Amino acid sequence: MKRAPRTTARLVWLLAALSCGPDPGDDPCAGADCSGRGRCTSLSLGSETFAFCACAEGYHPLRPPELACEANDPADPCLGVDCLGRGRCVLVSDSDGPVSPRRPVCECEPGTHPAGLACLPDDPADACRGVTCSGHGACELRDRRPACSCEPGFAALSLECLPDPCAHVACSGRGTCELVESASTDGAVLTAACDCPPGSLARGLACPLDPCAGVSCSGHGTCLAVDASLAEDGEPVLRAACVCEPGFVAEGELCLPDLCAGVACSGHGTCHLERALDSGGRTAVLAACVCDPGFHAQGQECLENDPGDACRGVSCSGHGDCRLEDGAPACECDPGYVPEQLQCLPVLPASWPFGINGYYSAQNTEIYGQMRAANIGWVRLTASWMDIEPNDGDLHWAQTDAMVDAYVLRGFHVYLSIGNTPAWAARDHQAFRGVPADPDEWMSFVRRVTDRYSERGVFHYGLWNEPARSHPGQGFFDGTAADYREVILKPGYAGAKSGCPDCLVFGPEHYVNWDWPDGACSLGQRGWLRRVLQDGGAAHLDGLSIHIYADVSCGHAHSVPATIFSRVDDVLGVMDEFGIRAKPLWITETGWPVRDGGCDQGDQARKYWEHLDELAGRFFVRGYPPEKIFFYTFQDDGRSPQEQYGLLEEDRTPKQAYYVYSSCARPEGCP
Repeated sequence: MKRAPRTTARLVWLLAALSCGPDPGDDPCAGADCSGRGRCTSLSLGSETFAFCACAEGYHPLRPPELACEANDPADPCLGVDCLGRGRCVLVSDSDGPVSPRRPVCECEPGTHPAGLACLPDDPADACRGVTCSGHGACELRDRRPACSCEPGFAALSLECLPDPCAHVACSGRGTCELVESASTDGAVLTAACDCPPGSLARGLACPLDPCAGVSCSGHGTCLAVDASLAEDGEPVLRAACVCEPGFVAEGELCLPDLCAGVACSGHGTCHLERALDSGGRTAVLAACVCDPGFHAQGQECLENDPGDACRGVSCSGHGDCRLEDGAPACECDPGYVPEQLQCLPVLPASWPFGINGYYSAQNTEIYGQMRAANIGWVRLTASWMDIEPNDGDLHWAQTDAMVDAYVLRGFHVYLSIGNTPAWAARDHQAFRGVPADPDEWMSFVRRVTDRYSERGVFHYGLWNEPARSHPGQGFFDGTAADYREVILKPGYAGAKSGCPDCLVFGPEHYVNWDWPDGACSLGQRGWLRRVLQDGGAAHLDGLSIHIYADVSCGHAHSVPATIFSRVDDVLGVMDEFGIRAKPLWITETGWPVRDGGCDQGDQARKYWEHLDELAGRFFVRGYPPEKIFFYTFQDDGRSPQEQYGLLEEDRTPKQAYYVYSSCARPEGCP
């Protein structure tokens, strides 16, 4: 549909000259509906009164005395257009482009002028006589032709002034509202449409930002803008969606290789993604088979075990030897490799920066393969004092042993956070977050933990989880910054070093939220951290550990890395004050949820992409902190269905963010 300037009419006029002058009391438009494709009006020229049909674009008038509009022939738009017998129809183009559409216009004979696809006689006396402009404007001659100049809030359509549909249309403050001629059952009408600038798209009477700006779909697809939701002001919000080329699958704004396409695993297993290291320490994601019982993986096939020799054909990925254990084949792997199914998979180096807050499962062991496939090298676990020692001297290690062993024996590096006071050891008998009544009891427990688990391969420990509280009686620790420094940090550090002198001790597992008011945490968040580090506190840490959850919108325009790493830089400034900038800084919790009424899987995946890509450049390229980053968490637990942080759903179905993690957790960043 073509657009018209506000003061210029492009509708077709039909001049139906009556065979004789009408009775002054007669309405020449009575009963005329212009075929439902126009508007009938009347105009007096001299002693004669004429009836006009204003037809919508794409229609032309029939010869008088009919007051009707007939559709143009799409093959020949001039076919049947006779300009009311006062001219000829010709086809013209609006631009010089090779595919510019051609439209019909009338070339009129002398004494007449064109009005749409009609030629109307000039009124030698006063062409504006009888033109009222609907009472909202004034008629004036333009090139000897009558035209309406309308008052504010109205726009010209034929020789009428109709309410201007653009009067209150802002087009999001980015575009320009233009008038469009269209047809309705009441005849020709004016409607509003937004002409939007580059970087935005026309959606109704708005110009929302184009979410596909800068989205390459990994170079293997086309980005489409689809409706997502409405903002608080009613403006539409669009999201980017990738349509991927064959061999790739869409995951949010990414087109990731469908490595499992066509991999049937011989019909005796399922294909999943697995990671591998090349000679340069870079990672690659490969398709691998997890085979059914009685079968073993050989390349991308699942071969049946030989009942006479179950190890026959089992290569252990070329990095180990097959041995029989209770009659079943198992891989004994070379140093630097660990068994997974009947394969020997490489262990990521301890310098690897990417970790996750772990999920322990003794039943669903497949989850560890999913972690390995995502390039997760580190796992953060908890050694809970209240669970291990619920009563004084009554020690229960089995659950924590099984959890730690599940990861260490599969080649993961473990960071063990120690905390949670049992009721019997707390000042106020408050379990979980109570301040230990006797610092020596706490020191003794920490020593037992580091002594026991360093023998199992754990060499990095954190002292408590988020001890800075937002309000009294909330959070994970009821004490002040001084309580943490004198009761938790100093005795805990001494206990950890007595149990394992070579282990590294981190703290304060501090939730960095500078927005909390000063009164909530003694001197506010910066003040709380400074009070922990003063009076010898800084000397009782081998490294600083922090938690950062960036409170940013789910929208594409917000920069997650800028928010996260600006807070990292703030913490580095505090470390400078106490002369400990050379010590490692680890982010032991961060992440983004899929949230009801807020972030969807695409939002979560986009934030992981931005964060991991920035981290790779920051750490691997510039050698700049943080040295480790642990995302929260690997699998949804179902406890807070409105806000799920997991990379996997509760049933272990991968979310979009899982595939982003798999692709981006590598030194070279995202593909």
